Amino acid sequence: MVDRGLQPQLSDAAITEAQHLAAEARNPMPPDSGARDLRGLLWASIDNDDSLDLDQLSAGEALPSGATRIFVAIADVDSKVHLGSALDDHARTNTTSVYTDAQIFPMLPEVLSTDLTSLNEGKERQAIVIEMEVDEGGQVTNGQLYRATVVNRAKLAELAFDQRRPRIYELNSLLHPGIIQRYEKRMEEIAAGEPNAIVMLEAALLLEAGLRRRFDRIIVVSCKPQQRIERWEKRLQVDTDAARREVTRRMMAQAPDEAKIQAADYVIDNSGSMEETRKQVEKVFATLREQTQSVASRN
Repeated sequence: MVDRGLQPQLSDAAITEAQHLAAEARNPMPPDSGARDLRGLLWASIDNDDSLDLDQLSAGEALPSGATRIFVAIADVDSKVHLGSALDDHARTNTTSVYTDAQIFPMLPEVLSTDLTSLNEGKERQAIVIEMEVDEGGQVTNGQLYRATVVNRAKLAELAFDQRRPRIYELNSLLHPGIIQRYEKRMEEIAAGEPNAIVMLEAALLLEAGLRRRFDRIIVVSCKPQQRIERWEKRLQVDTDAARREVTRRMMAQAPDEAKIQAADYVIDNSGSMEETRKQVEKVFATLREQTQSVASRN
């Protein structure tokens, strides 16, 4: 890190500032009078259940016109880390947290990144909010940016993939009709311009949602259960137990691999190297291309 101009350790001044911020937090200040009070909205984060550094929340509400008002809250780190401070100097130098096999070097000390400036569930936090109005056609018709006080009401991952009562299907019942409508419209546009085009749509719960009949071919990508855990652990930099819990919870909300493979027209085994997976993808794509050309020649 030093060779690349990064700082592996916080300076003494930065540590002192972090300690002062932690001490101040033990005596909470009243909400910022210059910020809007949006604590009443049903804010939710979209993160893994073991994530501690939550930097974004979302909320929405239906409008009488049929449009939807969407709120996106981004953690206002500047409310704690002021321009020109020692903490700001450290963050400006590193620009990001640095992940290595041996250790994670956070851009900001954990008292900030996982607590005071993290949009943790049930905690009042300062945020920068982007407010947008989206009409029934999906167009953004109005927008504004401002500071606000927010409270994270729930982690959606915990609700969606709770093994006791998975809510993912309830969410899908709300989202899928609109998604399918947009998908079908887009397919019509593509078919009009390029009748023999091959269009790929990624859908994790396609079979579970009963959408099989809407597609000409189904491709399932699969790998061994232990590999899923290992890849999740590596990608998200979490320990093995946390990775196993998250992978297991998500798989419990899906059909068994055997059922998906049985329903598939093609299966890509992603257990090997990237090169081996690429060759399988190319083979499937070549087969699909031959089929579309054959249909075109008959027409």
